[in-house]
Amino acid sequence: MDYSPVAEASPRPYEIRQHNAITTARYDYSACQMDIMFFLLTSLGREDPPDKVYTLYLKEMEKISGRQWNYSQLQEATESMGSRMFNVREHGQVIQLWMMDRVVYVLGEGRIVIELTKSIRPYLFDLKENFTSYELQSALKLTSKYAKRIYHLVSQWKDKDATQVYTLVELRYMLNLSAEEPTKGKTRRKAKTKEADDRNLDDRESSGENPDSKSKEKGKNLFTKISQLKERVLDVAVAQINEHTELNISYELLKKGRSFDRARFNITHKKSASPARSFQQPAETDKLTTAAKYLDDLGIMLPVLRGRILQDPDLVTKLFKFIFDLKTDKLKATKNPGGLFLTIANVGPGARKPS
Repeated sequence: MDYSPVAEASPRPYEIRQHNAITTARYDYSACQMDIMFFLLTSLGREDPPDKVYTLYLKEMEKISGRQWNYSQLQEATESMGSRMFNVREHGQVIQLWMMDRVVYVLGEGRIVIELTKSIRPYLFDLKENFTSYELQSALKLTSKYAKRIYHLVSQWKDKDATQVYTLVELRYMLNLSAEEPTKGKTRRKAKTKEADDRNLDDRESSGENPDSKSKEKGKNLFTKISQLKERVLDVAVAQINEHTELNISYELLKKGRSFDRARFNITHKKSASPARSFQQPAETDKLTTAAKYLDDLGIMLPVLRGRILQDPDLVTKLFKFIFDLKTDKLKATKNPGGLFLTIANVGPGARKPS
């Protein structure tokens, strides 16, 4: 297959669409690897042909995530992703899936070309039902991998006021904290595998250690005490989600007899946050169309200003960030939000000229 230079695709809305079976699957991606998956998911399109490959641009990743990426870091992450599977439970089956068939790093051009496996495609591309939508900027601001996973989970229910009730066995299994596999009416211990032995202990994220370091716990269940689960996983996830996303969540631990055995997350939307998107509502696929609508909402109607903004990818990125910050109450602009954006983006009659 030819990976010669190609024209960069037109910008698109930074909103992720993800099949709920993957949202609730068991898999062991680090925080860095999950961010790569997030960027890949933004490239998905409803009408993509089966042989389509997807290109990620380092500059675009840096602009949106706000941090530096390099080839060596990404190569190490995707190498490990190649051997880590998704354990999906549906229709009375346990299905083992891998995401990537091939990854090509185009040296000197700052781009990565990714081919998906045939088996994962239905789970990532069936946009007709059972999808969760959530914003890339929110997912990237979460530093704990458990916060990222729980954000996926609660986003699946964000048109409700609470998630379903999960057994702690189910929740720990989804978060890869335990090899104890949920079954109907009982649980069973999953046989040890090389993947289980090689699981990356990413609870280091919540204690300030490098989330992608290579220290590992082999074959152990993590945070078996309720106090550990609360302190190292649930409390960290709730704090980060409430700080960085459009949702406010809390959790309840439910008892059976004298022991906690189930959990449920309660969900509210922050003031001014956009309403939850229906699972079956089609995703907006043209970022420029969305950007033009945002300019309408801000009252920026002057053609010369609109043209300058829509023709500059950096300004479009700033526009999406500005709208996100408004919706999550991180920015206050009740009187003239359009004027505030033009000032922040350095656009308009009084804009400073580049030096």
